[in-house]
Amino acid sequence: MSKILIVGGHGAGDPGAVGGGHNERDAMRLLAKEIKALIPSYVDVYDTNLNMFRETDKGKGIYITPYQNIIELHMDASSKTNVRGGHVIIHKNFKPDPLDLRLANAIKERVGWSRKDGFDYRNNLLNLNICAKKGISYRLLELGFISNEQDRARIITEVKETARVIAEAITGQKLDKPAPPKKEETIVTQFLNETGRKAARNMIKKGVEEKLFTSEHENVGKYSDTELISYGFAYIDRKTNNK
Repeated sequence: MSKILIVGGHGAGDPGAVGGGHNERDAMRLLAKEIKALIPSYVDVYDTNLNMFRETDKGKGIYITPYQNIIELHMDASSKTNVRGGHVIIHKNFKPDPLDLRLANAIKERVGWSRKDGFDYRNNLLNLNICAKKGISYRLLELGFISNEQDRARIITEVKETARVIAEAITGQKLDKPAPPKKEETIVTQFLNETGRKAARNMIKKGVEEKLFTSEHENVGKYSDTELISYGFAYIDRKTNNK
């Protein structure tokens, strides 16, 4: 398949919508980057230094793009912070194609829909109209409200999960989720052999003698490797600070 162009909305001095210390421009560019990292053979990312709307308005942008499939990323804003949810914008003369439907369901999964069926059918957006005339498959995703704390958390704070859901919508395939991090003890025990354990226990005993720890810490044999390391660092810190 030919690659899809991912466009982060706004840019080139235009931050877009703002809310909760975030702006639409930066959030959507980060999301585009994360999507690209997941499915590099499926998508390219539009020049992040440019504002595609402005470029199209100057006779460039959509007019000169070689891509035949475009997804533009945006977020809404409202003075009412309880308003939330997203949708897909497509030209009113067209029906949603399979990609549009998958993307709408991805939005529903992350933040819910702000439109009854997840779509807004329009003919008053520059990039949308030019693409319709040129026969370019184009949709604009409104990924929730940046003015809403819940939507910000789902789209911006959890950007990697949002990217995964959108990437799966683009490919039509489930992606492998990253393995959960190993438990701390599994990680630290590889650094402690019996000699290390003995040294850590002696350090804790010395800390008790120096009154850096209380007498309840004397039973060093009860500690796991994780606890031995933790108390070892605590001893060094207290010794250094003369506590």
